Amino acid sequence: MKIKFLLVPFTILAVSTILIAFFAFSTIKNSTQCNQFVIDTYELASGIDIPKQNNASCYYDEKNKIRTGIYSIAKMDDFISRYRLKIIELNPKDLLWSQQYLNIHEAQLPHEEHAYYCAKGEDSKYKWQCLLDRNTGQLWFEIQWL
Repeated sequence: MKIKFLLVPFTILAVSTILIAFFAFSTIKNSTQCNQFVIDTYELASGIDIPKQNNASCYYDEKNKIRTGIYSIAKMDDFISRYRLKIIELNPKDLLWSQQYLNIHEAQLPHEEHAYYCAKGEDSKYKWQCLLDRNTGQLWFEIQWL
């Protein structure tokens, strides 16, 4: 009898916790805000720390399940070497998964063909990439849920 009495509140607490966690994850995943929780999802997925930002823009392409953050990086040489970003010599617009979506929303996109730095990764739940413009310090960080 005591076990049943204790089991009901424990079950309610467990179910409530799961629902709250699910709601929080869904809200953060689809967020267009640039709050710390959103930045934390990029950092957890990639292992790359995004420095504190004064200037940031975030977008969510619901159709393709891609969230993009655009940040300004001050200490680029440290960032490039610390996270082993690789130099690329391609048109950077072709690399951004959300390029068409960002173009519609008038987001700042890479505009010149010169040396950019890139890092990528993926697992069974998502894939991510970051693209850094060495000349301007702009960092595009994308995460796509699979």
